[in-house]
Amino acid sequence: MTRRTAVAAVAWTTPVVSAAVAAPGAASSAPVPVDQGPYVGLILIPRRAGEFRIDLRVARSGPAGSPVVLADEARVDIASEHDVETWAAGIVVDGPRAGHLLLPAGSYPSAGSYTGKDGVTLQVARIVGSGYSSFTSQPKGRFAVTATVTRGRVHPGADPKAQTALGFGTQTLSLVA
Repeated sequence: MTRRTAVAAVAWTTPVVSAAVAAPGAASSAPVPVDQGPYVGLILIPRRAGEFRIDLRVARSGPAGSPVVLADEARVDIASEHDVETWAAGIVVDGPRAGHLLLPAGSYPSAGSYTGKDGVTLQVARIVGSGYSSFTSQPKGRFAVTATVTRGRVHPGADPKAQTALGFGTQTLSLVA
């Protein structure tokens, strides 16, 4: 093999190999997004002065309309800067300013879907809180209530559209009492 033949062979081979690697067939062998979720999220909802409700979301990838299965029990802890006089049904009272919600493992009907920036569509189950919790009548002022998912996976994205659809991992409301 002459020097000229060797240079021509290398010059021809490099672009062909590069093109083959970047070929559309290579993209089709890329891994498909795996099953995502379940994710647990929450939304704190104010009502009148000193009243709030917690709605929960559970989301998982799956075909449209498929139920969302939560394999393990989830937990949401609630902390208030003000004594709570009445806790909503389902909230376990841990003290005058603290409580928690347990979301049992199970299958929840999908109420819609959310497609993320990654192209994965998540089915979303909405679990509406059963009533409002309310502060005691005294003292007056502005006080915070914080709810946090303490057991269960939270969707990792910070996209506001995702948080609106899937709920937050933690959220704080400032309420007037």
